[in-house]
Amino acid sequence: MKFLLALLSFVLITGISAAPAAPAKAKAPAKKAAAKKRAPRRNAVKTYYNAKFVKGGWNRADWEMVRSWRFDHDAEFLQMANCIQNKVPEGVSDQELQGKKGNSGYAIMLLKQKFKGNTVITCNMEFDYRMAPGIIIAYEPVKYGKDKLELREHYEVILYDDGLNLWHHYFEKGKPDSKDPRVIKSGVEQKWRKQFCSLEKKFYKPKTKYEVKVTVRHTGRGPQIEISCGGRIISGYAPNVPAGEYRIGLVGCEGRNRFYDFKVTNR
Repeated sequence: MKFLLALLSFVLITGISAAPAAPAKAKAPAKKAAAKKRAPRRNAVKTYYNAKFVKGGWNRADWEMVRSWRFDHDAEFLQMANCIQNKVPEGVSDQELQGKKGNSGYAIMLLKQKFKGNTVITCNMEFDYRMAPGIIIAYEPVKYGKDKLELREHYEVILYDDGLNLWHHYFEKGKPDSKDPRVIKSGVEQKWRKQFCSLEKKFYKPKTKYEVKVTVRHTGRGPQIEISCGGRIISGYAPNVPAGEYRIGLVGCEGRNRFYDFKVTNR
């Protein structure tokens, strides 16, 4: 009896109860994990350069004028109302620009930005009479004089009335006995060959705007260039496209040429 009384006193003092313990509270359902941000696609289109050649639509400081080895003059592009045009001397006819005065309007400008790997270049352009606006893919120019640049090895994508041409311009060491003042001065001689072309008489019309698209691809078999314009596509290998960095730009020659925009993307 004394033992039972002592046990009862202990329970009353400590608050221990023989009643079953209350059930544990259920855990709140876990919140849904926040949606992960989608990583950009590896093959997403990247725009390296994009401009319209209207006043305020482009910055001349992005470009630099480059001389041709063949022509000893400094050409330029004029700002027109909705485009730029290679400068041609007053009074020179379209026919003369196809002949002995063809070099008088020859103008090249390159983006200062350098490119590497695959690129897609698009430009809306047009010509008067017969020819010949184009897109340049070039090695780094060389310095000429104090503050001028002169083009060396390069490719020209040329649009004209009878089709599309890809020209490869390259340089060889000049002959020691050459009488050409350009060879004597530079020590080199410029040569060129047609890499590939399309030929369709009078297919492209004068004073008509065309989008020329040039795709540069570096493949396992070597660099390849594809050119499309007006529903026509030509392509082929261009083994001398630089494996490293290269320059991109415009050329106006053998006529009055107008350029409306210029865009470079990765694909």
